[in-house]
Amino acid sequence: MSDLIACPCCGFPTLRTLGAYETCKLCDWQDDGEGGGPVPLATARRNFQTHGSIHGAPGAGPARRDYAREELVDYALAVRRGGTRFDPAQFRRLLDAA
Repeated sequence: MSDLIACPCCGFPTLRTLGAYETCKLCDWQDDGEGGGPVPLATARRNFQTHGSIHGAPGAGPARRDYAREELVDYALAVRRGGTRFDPAQFRRLLDAA
């Protein structure tokens, strides 16, 4: 996992480089290095914590259902909420599948 950097929005190691307009597979944040974008960073963080996406309520973001990403998001939210211990190997497996 040391080859990945924490996303400024969700805080999980999902990005290869900061500020390179890479989109996080977990929360959908596109990191421009300045915290800008269609959703302000503070709002995106709250939306991720509550809904698992920067877009907010289900249906507000991409319409395509992605079961691998849903599994990744469910795991990350369980870790964030304290119900699951973070396992770097399991997280990387889920991230690679998403």
